[in-house]
Amino acid sequence: MRKLNQIAILFLMLVPAWGYSQYSLDASSSSLVVEGTSTLHDWEIEAEGMKGSASIDAAGKLEAVKSLSFTVVVDGLKSHKSGMDKNTYKALNEDKYPNITYTLKKVNGISDAGGGKFKVSTTGDLSIAGTTKSVDMDVMATVSGSTVKFEGNYPMKMTQFNIEPPTAMFGSIKTGDEITVKYTVNYKK
Repeated sequence: MRKLNQIAILFLMLVPAWGYSQYSLDASSSSLVVEGTSTLHDWEIEAEGMKGSASIDAAGKLEAVKSLSFTVVVDGLKSHKSGMDKNTYKALNEDKYPNITYTLKKVNGISDAGGGKFKVSTTGDLSIAGTTKSVDMDVMATVSGSTVKFEGNYPMKMTQFNIEPPTAMFGSIKTGDEITVKYTVNYKK
């Protein structure tokens, strides 16, 4: 009888996990761009090094997201202007904190947005330059075969993460504090 109870408990523990599949971030079809302003011109910098994983229940439509994370390598942020890249790495303290990470903490809701898209309300931890903050984001998700695409944008201030906005030319060129992170990340089975 005891063995039967143990089997029943094991079965009940495994049942919720059956619908979830493991996904990996497909860096080649994903993008993350940071846009900002300065006293000279608007600027953008793109992430060239991303990785991540997720546990998702999506059979034709998005049912649930059990876990999701991604990492951006700081020295993979590229503006194609070496001076700007160096200032970015310095501002992000890349020597000490080589990665920017996001870890989903909970899904607050999933609603059908029509056209095969789903609005996902999330709370997660974003870690930049040694500072971790809880962030709420509304994300659009699309399920297509073995791929789940998440896209959206997140406006923020650099100073929220204790980052001093970079300057150049002895302080005559100043970067604005407000930035927008625009992302399209594809997770594949």
